[in-house]
Amino acid sequence: MLRHVFVKLLFFLSLYQINAQNLKQKPIPDWVETTTPDYSGSSESAKSSGFYYLLLDDQYNIERREYYERFTYKIVSKNGVQEMSDISIEFDPEYQKVLLHKLEIIRDGKTLDRLNLKDFRIIQREEDLERHLYNGVVTAVNHLYDIREGDIIDYAYTTVGRNPIHEGKVSATFYLQHTLPVAQIHISIIKPDPYDLFISTDNDAPDAEISTSNGNTRYSWSATNTEAILYESNTPSWYYPAPKVEFSAFENWAAVAKQYGKHYKVSEQDKAALKKASGEILKGSKNRSDSLTALVRFVQDDVRYLGFEDGLNSFKPSNPKKVLERRFGDCKDKALLLSTLLQNYGVEARPILVHSINGKTIDKKLPSPFVFDHCIVQYKTELGQDAYIDPTISDQGGSLQTTYWPNYHYGLVLDENTTELTRLTKAKKPKTVLVETFSLDKVGGGAVLDIETRYYDSDADDMRSYFNTTSTESIQKSYTDFYSGMYPGIRVNKEVVIEDDRKSNLLTVVENYKIDSLWKPMPDNKNVVAAQFYPSALENLLYPVVTSERTMPYLTNAEADFEHKTIVYFPESWNIENENLHLENPGFSYDYKIDYKNAALEITHHYKGKTDYLEANQVARYLDLHNQIQNQSTYQLTYGGGFINTPQNSANSYTVTISLIILGALLTALLCWFLYTTYDIPNTVDERWQQHLGGWVTFFGIGIVLTPLILLFTILFDEDLHLNSTHWEYLYSQGVALVAIAVLELLYNSAYFIFSIFVIILYFQRRTIAPRMIIIMNAVVVVFYTLDIIAIMQLSPDSFSGAEQQSAYGKLFGVMIRSVIVICYFAFSERVKNTFTKTGKQQPQPESYEFNTPEISSTQGSL
Repeated sequence: MLRHVFVKLLFFLSLYQINAQNLKQKPIPDWVETTTPDYSGSSESAKSSGFYYLLLDDQYNIERREYYERFTYKIVSKNGVQEMSDISIEFDPEYQKVLLHKLEIIRDGKTLDRLNLKDFRIIQREEDLERHLYNGVVTAVNHLYDIREGDIIDYAYTTVGRNPIHEGKVSATFYLQHTLPVAQIHISIIKPDPYDLFISTDNDAPDAEISTSNGNTRYSWSATNTEAILYESNTPSWYYPAPKVEFSAFENWAAVAKQYGKHYKVSEQDKAALKKASGEILKGSKNRSDSLTALVRFVQDDVRYLGFEDGLNSFKPSNPKKVLERRFGDCKDKALLLSTLLQNYGVEARPILVHSINGKTIDKKLPSPFVFDHCIVQYKTELGQDAYIDPTISDQGGSLQTTYWPNYHYGLVLDENTTELTRLTKAKKPKTVLVETFSLDKVGGGAVLDIETRYYDSDADDMRSYFNTTSTESIQKSYTDFYSGMYPGIRVNKEVVIEDDRKSNLLTVVENYKIDSLWKPMPDNKNVVAAQFYPSALENLLYPVVTSERTMPYLTNAEADFEHKTIVYFPESWNIENENLHLENPGFSYDYKIDYKNAALEITHHYKGKTDYLEANQVARYLDLHNQIQNQSTYQLTYGGGFINTPQNSANSYTVTISLIILGALLTALLCWFLYTTYDIPNTVDERWQQHLGGWVTFFGIGIVLTPLILLFTILFDEDLHLNSTHWEYLYSQGVALVAIAVLELLYNSAYFIFSIFVIILYFQRRTIAPRMIIIMNAVVVVFYTLDIIAIMQLSPDSFSGAEQQSAYGKLFGVMIRSVIVICYFAFSERVKNTFTKTGKQQPQPESYEFNTPEISSTQGSL
């Protein structure tokens, strides 16, 4: 207990010393350019924030290492009193101190001096504590008393000192517009002569006003009455439309790499010690690939992420030997440790600075160490290609060559040979495939739901990290709660199973549920029930939160690759049309497919991102396509009328179908018997010229013989021809005309089957009526097929897509060509006439005639 009290006393004593040494009251430095704010300024848009900035003044003196800041703002509401009655000044006590110049309250035209060092408290907030980073920065806080609506608060101070790691070189970015309205903005930079300072302006920032005095050059910028920048939803973080001023003392990227890269050197002695220590890490590795992967996983998983980034440590990594011993470090520490371990095993590896969020625009900035906030490792693959490892990402899978790295866009390799930024290559895109399988008990009843989700590459990394920090019970509950929103009463049938193939970086989650009631009555007709299938896992991708009226870029997910598949197994055949849909624009591609066969329905949604942002003029089309997806994302099955959940009706539907088939067959059989026994065509071919089956007659005969076999196979195995209760219900819902067509099709198919057998009998008996029956059969096929297609397309145009219509017409054209060839051959061929000569009844043979051929004299006559 006494120990804890003593530690606290030491802590408060240290803060008191910081207060005394680093916070002082001084006059405004003589180099500061005086700016007078307009205290009468106002802004209508300031009501939302409760205060209005009258002046933001930033002035920097490079030679004196002094940074002057002045803030003047008016409190316009009670909300402003709450939000702006505290003053906070941050500094690093290791190398900085703060000089307070003024703190005034202007009230009703009177100035109240409120500057008193005793009112300031020093606190250490460590804002990056949740990220396990300690930067040593402290905050001087003054809780202003007696602040009222209408008061103007005006305070100024100078921060003296600069981190010695930068060796006197400076770089910074200032903006001339902010997310709040500001009456006056003033920026000033003073540099000694000579001093190389590179300045850049962007987004219509004004040119600097330049003046010289006492061997110094001053650059000044001003802006007045600037409106607030209102960022639209989902705007990329790298997008800054505000006018800005950049300055940097670094001539090029080589200078940055050289100055900070020297801190990433490791002595040969430390390298040897690291190699010796790494022997323990490599135990169990079977080959070189396993060894290198083990080194990566050790740094990622076993060296925890923790950094003390105060003072020099903010840009200088710790000795990797020390990092290995203590087993913690920040991104710089881990990157240097991993690159050194890989170098020890023959891999060309180097730390590289990147920005974790805004790397996309680094190439458009002036060279500076402050454009980076993260450090990773670049290495050469066995093929000599650049690849990357982020040593701060834990729970990754795959080998060294397949480990995923985020798209940081640009980086600076910390090497003495570096001359420019490196454009980072992209890692393999992750993918997730989710398959839901519904096995229906009965139509109108429940189902068993099996779910298998396969996560690949970085998607597997993310889920592995989640599972490693979440109990199985919590995971199961989370999944069950998710599905209970769609299927009330769902319950776990089998516990969730998680299979992690970390070497291949494939993580599979298997779930199994029982749904008592999948079907729900339709609101407008309680006799009709419906089951809905919706790709819920895709919801975040399918429903972007954005308006089409936009002026800023829109952030998209370039790495999205999600396939959602729903499989439904029916207890009986169902009338379902297959569908295909493909949508694409610069932001994404989407494929939708409905595939039904053998009483199984498969619904596939596949969404893939293509870019990480869209220009404002591309967003409207992007939203239009997503609206199309949303309109058809839910697939609904309806079942109703007198057929709801009635097994007897299902049996009755089969009875109707079979009865129609039998009726058609019996009527056709009677017709065929009548023709066979009573109809004949007299034979006119002399017996000497009659021929047996052969030649082209045999060729066409093969098709005649195969006709009933093909038809029988189709009837037995084509589910769409098995008209059950579902089919009849659908047909009735579309109108009586479609029911009539279905009845005619059943009668026709059964009649066609019997008649084709009748034709085969006539064919092999070589009956004289066989050619005529063959001609009639082919002609009827063409006529019926044509009328059938025309009728269906007229009565139910939505049943056929454009591609299906083209396919139907193509088949009709093929049938017509084949039939015309057969008809012409059997109508005009002499071989056919000489082959089919048998009649049903005996008839006299045609009379024979002898032809006497006159002799031809060999003697030639003369004229």
